[in-house]
Amino acid sequence: MTRVNLLIAACLLLVGLLVGYIAGSGGPSLGEIDRTVGARIDAAGQAQADRIATLETEVADLGKRIDDVTAQVKSGSAAVQGLGDKLGGDLAGLSGSIGASVSAAGASSVAAVQNALSDLKADLESKAGAAQTAVTAALGAAGQKAASIVGGGAVPAGHGAGETVLLSNGAARVFVSRVEDDAATLYVQGTAVTLAPGETKAFQSDGQDCQVTLSGIDRGHVTLAGGCGSDLPVAEGTPTGTSVALADGAVRVFVSAVDQNGARVAVNGVALQTIEIGKPLSVVVGDKTCSVTLTGVDRGRASLDATCG
Repeated sequence: MTRVNLLIAACLLLVGLLVGYIAGSGGPSLGEIDRTVGARIDAAGQAQADRIATLETEVADLGKRIDDVTAQVKSGSAAVQGLGDKLGGDLAGLSGSIGASVSAAGASSVAAVQNALSDLKADLESKAGAAQTAVTAALGAAGQKAASIVGGGAVPAGHGAGETVLLSNGAARVFVSRVEDDAATLYVQGTAVTLAPGETKAFQSDGQDCQVTLSGIDRGHVTLAGGCGSDLPVAEGTPTGTSVALADGAVRVFVSAVDQNGARVAVNGVALQTIEIGKPLSVVVGDKTCSVTLTGVDRGRASLDATCG
């Protein structure tokens, strides 16, 4: 026999033994078991019926409560509606009262503001007239003072700082950089030079001899003169490499070289010395003392003067 068949036979033997034990021993019969099971089923059914009845009672009570709440809500809604109507009527009455009060107050306020504006306008017109009179008088006094300061109010002559002066139809350019009471700084063809009134600067432009002279200064403005080439006057003075007799022949000066600021000269001899414009040299001639002065330079020429005493 197989192992499965042996297992089935063992189960059947066990069931047979159990049935025999129940039938032959003092255990409960099948009828008793049936009655016991039936009693338990009836008890369980009765308990379930009781619970359903209780639940139905609770549902009925809940429905009654809902009906009561619905009635109260309807009553409250009617009360609220009545209160709203009453409040709307009260607000309408209050709005009318306030509107009337505002209208009355507004009319009174507008009248008061108009009166105040009229008074203010009259006061401002009066003060404006007085202020205009005062300003006119002050301007008149200031104008007279300014006219006296600037010499009758005439426009200064010449060119101010920041202006450019063209010489000989643009052959040379002179830029006025700075003007003081006793001197001016000019840029001549891009080179800075400071001149006092009466001084001259010689320079070259495109191979031409040029010069510019500071003729005068007037309240921050300069008057310039000069030109290039044929626009220049004939050069004055003693040219380099030549001599000049001065002081009735007592002083003889040989001009060796000339630049913008002075010259190299030999006075009554061959020893060279530098002489600057406006700074005299003293020289002894016999029993006299003579003074030699370089009064100016012009395109390689030196203007000299001498006195003896």
